[in-house]
Amino acid sequence: MYSTVDNIKKSLEQAWKYKILWVFALLLAGGSSFSYQANVSSKNVTSVTPDLQEKFGNANPLEFFQAFLGPKYSNIDINYFIPHIVILIISFLIFVSVAVFMLMILRSWATGSVIRGTLDAGQKDLTLKELSYEGRRNLLKIIKLDMLLLFIYLGLLIFSVVIPLVLLVTISVSDQNFAFWLIPLTTFLIILFILVAIALGYSRLFAVRYIVEDNVTIKEALKIGFKAFKSNIGNSIKLTLANCFIQAFLSLIVVSILGTVAFFSFVGGNTSTIPVIVTVGLAIPLGVAAVLGFSALRGFMGVYDAFTWTNLYRHVRGSSNE
Repeated sequence: MYSTVDNIKKSLEQAWKYKILWVFALLLAGGSSFSYQANVSSKNVTSVTPDLQEKFGNANPLEFFQAFLGPKYSNIDINYFIPHIVILIISFLIFVSVAVFMLMILRSWATGSVIRGTLDAGQKDLTLKELSYEGRRNLLKIIKLDMLLLFIYLGLLIFSVVIPLVLLVTISVSDQNFAFWLIPLTTFLIILFILVAIALGYSRLFAVRYIVEDNVTIKEALKIGFKAFKSNIGNSIKLTLANCFIQAFLSLIVVSILGTVAFFSFVGGNTSTIPVIVTVGLAIPLGVAAVLGFSALRGFMGVYDAFTWTNLYRHVRGSSNE
């Protein structure tokens, strides 16, 4: 009989026992963080403040840039810099594309290695060399699976969100009756998109394990993965909520410990009994301890999360990973 609580207890023990997997989990977590930070940075860079918009109005980009430079540089021919700017933009896009591609390779390799390790744990000794080989062996299939899901997401997004919203914005006032029906339809399609995206995300968790263990095709893995999720919707949701709680709880513990040490170091450094140089000397090992602590936590939680889904996957297959 499967139990989420038993799964969590077993996964915590396994994650602590097989520390060799922390290396790949750190690579996997680092890749995800890099993607998130890149997305956040792009949003910040492209924003235009209302003050600039009010100052320069609807000027074209060249006029906007010329006005931004001010009258001191009014004799500069902006057109001279256009080829250089284009080259810089193209170079930047090429750099970002290569970085994203390399990141995808690294993340897919780490995914295959971690999953193989969770599947083989308790059955044979785990080595970095063998885990790395298994990650490379499944690299292309995992990339193809993620690319397929990406195209599905984009297609669903265009169909269920972008097109209805464009129609809603562009319809004329005389089409109020059409708008009346389009608004609830758009809402329904957006909700449907979210539900399908969630289902595909859960299906991927099972699909990659079928790929790594059974070497099935991408189509077959996604099909079986969806069936596995559909038959265990309740267990999947409970496991997700439990994992979120545990990760938040452990993160809070680590932050509290490091914060307490930093606080007493700061207070001690501001007293006359402890020289400032001592506090400065403590700051360096404290910083190193903080980096190592968070790295260990991320590695542990990454492996723990992988074990929880592998154990649920084992339940779906009717076998146990002892």
